[in-house]
Amino acid sequence: MQQRKSWKPFLALTGARPSPSLFAYFHHIGMLVLFLVVGLMAVLLILTEVLLFVKFLQHPPEFILLWLQQHALPIFEIVAFTFAASIFAYTDGKQTIKHMKGLVILTRANPEQPPPVTLSEYVEVSTPAWLQPLPPVDLPDEMLDTLQQQINPEEPWMKNLATYLKEYVPEHSPSISTLVSLGDRITISVLGSTGKRQHIPLTQEQTAALIGLLALRERGAWVLRQHAIRPIYGEDDQNVTKHISRLNASLNKAAQKLVAQSGKPEGDQSSCIHEKLKLIEYDESGKENLWRLLITCDVEIFSELESLYAQIMAAKNDPNIPPPGRKILRRGCHRMVEQYRNGLFASYQRKHPNQYWPWATEYYTMYRDKCLFVLEYAAKREWAYAMKKKQKPDVLHASIRQTAQLYEWSLKVALGIIPNLPHAERAVYNCLKLYRMIDDLISGQTIFQTYATYMIKRNDARKTERNKTWQPPAEITNMWPEATSLPKSGSES
Repeated sequence: MQQRKSWKPFLALTGARPSPSLFAYFHHIGMLVLFLVVGLMAVLLILTEVLLFVKFLQHPPEFILLWLQQHALPIFEIVAFTFAASIFAYTDGKQTIKHMKGLVILTRANPEQPPPVTLSEYVEVSTPAWLQPLPPVDLPDEMLDTLQQQINPEEPWMKNLATYLKEYVPEHSPSISTLVSLGDRITISVLGSTGKRQHIPLTQEQTAALIGLLALRERGAWVLRQHAIRPIYGEDDQNVTKHISRLNASLNKAAQKLVAQSGKPEGDQSSCIHEKLKLIEYDESGKENLWRLLITCDVEIFSELESLYAQIMAAKNDPNIPPPGRKILRRGCHRMVEQYRNGLFASYQRKHPNQYWPWATEYYTMYRDKCLFVLEYAAKREWAYAMKKKQKPDVLHASIRQTAQLYEWSLKVALGIIPNLPHAERAVYNCLKLYRMIDDLISGQTIFQTYATYMIKRNDARKTERNKTWQPPAEITNMWPEATSLPKSGSES
């Protein structure tokens, strides 16, 4: 027996534009009236035939047999026609009622919103016996729009895409999303299709520096290998391959766990994921070896800080945009400082606290200054609110303390790895002023001691013959003498 051929499926798209016009109402109402009349006539015919049949059965059997021999075929045709007309009126009348309901729903709907009816419910496609219908598939609008444009595979951009898929994209690409979060330390989040997440904190300093350097570049931008390696490893780059291999192994292990948690069979996708995921892409097609972060990987840098800063700047640049509310600022600043900690990549500088990564210096100072700007803006808003509540001592006291807390956070940020000393001095002054208002000597002393200890250590590290000891500015000491005495170690030196 000849083997049956396996044909590829034929695909056809159909579309329709809603048009709830007056003609549509006349058409469907007219069809409803027509089917109603046909249905009534069919019912009357059936009733008439039933009555005639009952009377016909009252005649003698010899008469019935003789009459049927002469008129059986016409009678059968009449009965068949009656039932066929009844079935036709019922099925088509039911469909017309359905179409009429859809027309009424569409007329009452808002044209700016998505249509409240589904196309597949009102479009029927008949196929011959030699075509087997495929299961219905709902395609998103964007996909339909793309397919309807009849893309030509010979177009240059389609050829470039095909080349990229062949050279760079593996045959099986698991539905895994990766996110690189840059902050005090770097964390890689791997998100599976079920919404479950695995976190990979980078603890090795050079690996973190390499990922940070690539993540700070524009998405998809290639970097020369030596420009990515030398600032971190110098001339001794023998550990690069080992560090990247360990990172990829951690990435694939996290992906394996997500696949296992999704409940899929062990051999379904987990074997395909093994050693497929790589966080760094390479391009060795040219004379120079190029590196970049995986183009499908997303990058976030101090997400809470960026959100607050964008809202404040949008309100400053456009008077029609309202600024973030006081409560939003308070909660946002809390999360921002918690996320910021000691600044960008600060956790990796413990071995050399006085020597920050040179290639990341501009990014550290940029986000430090953004954080200080947001905190100062929030403090001014909180202070303005306090001045409006002068007649309510409890609210006034809480608001002044909250304002002081914001300046205290500013001091912590300003005294980071790359300090902003003028801002730190202003923050100390404002803290002392506010804590003195509410008579909180202990908090005032704590703030000043933190600032003075930092400045004394900094001065000792840079001590010269002309400047042997550090003295606080008179503006600060005169603000609150009881809270601004130097630590004993500083006075003894």
